Amino acid sequence: MLIGILGFGSIGMRHGRNLMDIGHQVVFHDPGVLGSIDRDVLIREADAVIICTPTIRHALDLCDVLQARKHVLVEKPIGYDCPPYISGLIMGARSAAKGLVVATGFMCRFHPEVQRAKRQIDAGFFGKIGTCQFDVLQKNSQAQYLRDGVIRNWASHELDLARHLLGNLYVEEVSACTDRNNQDVSMMAVLCGIERENKVYVRADYITAPEIREFEIVGSDAHRRFDLVQGQAVWDKTYVDELKAFIDAKRTPLPPTAGEAENGFRKFMLPQGYLGQHVTGISIGQPPFLVLASLELAREVLLKQREKGDIEIPFPAVTEKTVKLGKTVFPNLADSFFTDFTDSGPNATVVICVQAALSGKACPGTLKVNLPK
Repeated sequence: MLIGILGFGSIGMRHGRNLMDIGHQVVFHDPGVLGSIDRDVLIREADAVIICTPTIRHALDLCDVLQARKHVLVEKPIGYDCPPYISGLIMGARSAAKGLVVATGFMCRFHPEVQRAKRQIDAGFFGKIGTCQFDVLQKNSQAQYLRDGVIRNWASHELDLARHLLGNLYVEEVSACTDRNNQDVSMMAVLCGIERENKVYVRADYITAPEIREFEIVGSDAHRRFDLVQGQAVWDKTYVDELKAFIDAKRTPLPPTAGEAENGFRKFMLPQGYLGQHVTGISIGQPPFLVLASLELAREVLLKQREKGDIEIPFPAVTEKTVKLGKTVFPNLADSFFTDFTDSGPNATVVICVQAALSGKACPGTLKVNLPK
């Protein structure tokens, strides 16, 4: 397999050596480095591409590689650009080319202590998992232009490990300190588990020496600390295992996926699938019909049918089991069409026909808005 590497600094060279050691051909592009080939030729000819350029270039390089429909591994952080742009870029590429592998370089997942923790958690060794903590406290003496802030750099690994081991999390609180160059050099994040409903603390800094890199899992049946500060040989192997996983990755079938309410995503959830792929998952989005709910609430209050007060409107959601052709997904409309203009199901807040969403023309019959009591 021919692997192209964009950027041939320390991490690019490491990947190059490891790839050749496991039997792959390597070409690279890095102006000024002997042996560099043309960037466009690399992207066109390589079977897969690894992006190791400075972070500020990641999004541009990723865009070009995905447009060429090439498998890609991007060193973290994936970019400085806004997350919706990056997510849309990746989802669009995967929609256009089934089986496309897009990965980020989180090699800590392959550390033997992380893998041991993963096996124990999956086996129920800890019982009900409670408060957990992930720490990466390590002095960074690199020149300013060679390092990203501690959140994008050190902490991104620990945030990924927390999600990898404990499932979906949401951010409750983040605090950070910056240096004279306005770069974050220490941070603490408080996360909450969605499935486990537990607290997770993540700490990172560019200050502490000697380094501390560890995490603790606290459960009803066991409490264990996992130390990641081990010999260089252990870390060298994580990079090799990361590359093997990237090369061996298969995106068919697609994993269970949660997404917004774009029509293209829901097409994948239809029984027949879309572009050769079927998705098991949930599609949910903030509906524009909230304005109708507001008007109905005002009407009922003015007619003294309801007391003044706040109400909660559940966002409309469909799964692969409840998505309805011509009702909540529309094969003949653009993938970008936003389908949460209407609710669906027996407890729908409001049901609106697609013609009204496209042209403003009234739907047949009487419009009824069902507000929660």
